[in-house]
Amino acid sequence: MANFVLASAPMPDPPPEPILTLVLTSVDLTDPRIPIFHISADTPKPPYTRDHSTPTRSYTEVERLSSHLAARFPDRLPPIPPPLPTKDSVPLFRSRIQSFLNRIAARFGDVDAVVSFVESEFEFAPSGVLQTKKSGFFTAFSGGSIHVKEVDVFFESAKGSVGACEAALGMCARVGEKAGRVEREIGATALEVGNLLLELDVGDRKGLGGALRKLGKGFIASEKPHVDQANYLTHQFAADAKTFMRETQAAQTALTYRLTTLQSYETACKATQKKLASLDRLRSSSSIKQERVDAALVDLQEVKQQEGECRAQFRNVSERLKDEYVRFCSELDVEVREVVDSYVEAQKEGAKKELAVWESVLAGFA
Repeated sequence: MANFVLASAPMPDPPPEPILTLVLTSVDLTDPRIPIFHISADTPKPPYTRDHSTPTRSYTEVERLSSHLAARFPDRLPPIPPPLPTKDSVPLFRSRIQSFLNRIAARFGDVDAVVSFVESEFEFAPSGVLQTKKSGFFTAFSGGSIHVKEVDVFFESAKGSVGACEAALGMCARVGEKAGRVEREIGATALEVGNLLLELDVGDRKGLGGALRKLGKGFIASEKPHVDQANYLTHQFAADAKTFMRETQAAQTALTYRLTTLQSYETACKATQKKLASLDRLRSSSSIKQERVDAALVDLQEVKQQEGECRAQFRNVSERLKDEYVRFCSELDVEVREVVDSYVEAQKEGAKKELAVWESVLAGFA
């Protein structure tokens, strides 16, 4: 009987080593308005000149990087840093900054601005958006009016979805701000009621006076949980919703940018058709010299080349934006869930604190 030896399956190739890995090692909140981030960066490949760096960047510099990438790559939906934290949301803030750095490293690690952000020993302040040379028919997105109709069902649906999402997040921001104002008013009212109870004169009714004073102290103590809730709702929950709105607005900008590439392509196609019609008229005329026909052929080749460039730009942007949009939706879902979970935990903690206040009041009557 023949002996068969099973060949072992070839081992899959290991994943390529990343160009950039960023790890947030610590956050300095000495000035809570401008957090300072200490970062460890592994950079084993070009375009980096060192294998390892330890940049220290401020929140302002992180925002500059995000804004620069958004202006330079409108169809790639660069991440936006989270809003400044409250004292109770620092762990979530740190986690979200790490997520921000992960996305920067994974998707923009080879961009010169990111290289400067990581390796430069000076303050990060990009000079502006670098412009690439484009044909006469293609213009960079500038917020002007768009005169083309969407031709792709995917992007038409995305536009409606992003618009609805932005409206919902705007409502969340307004609800958070209003709820914060209500909580602050409740806290102020509790303080006022507490002081009034402490000042009541009930004569020689010591039992009644003692009970009212305890109740007044309870109202005064209950002010702080309401103020804490007000601060959370205004400075964290509403601020998070506004950050998510910025992300959806960036998505709208990306979708609009794609339409500008479509408009440029359609303009180039029309220019080609005009040149073809003009050439046909020249050829049909018996009195036109060959030199004019040759010149028209050269012009036709130029506009055809421009049409090809615009077509390639439109296709590339569309393909890239489809992937980016799917990723954007997935990441936004995760971030919103985190904020909702944080909101629920904040409500639970606030309720526990207020319950503890009134339990202590009841204990005083025992």
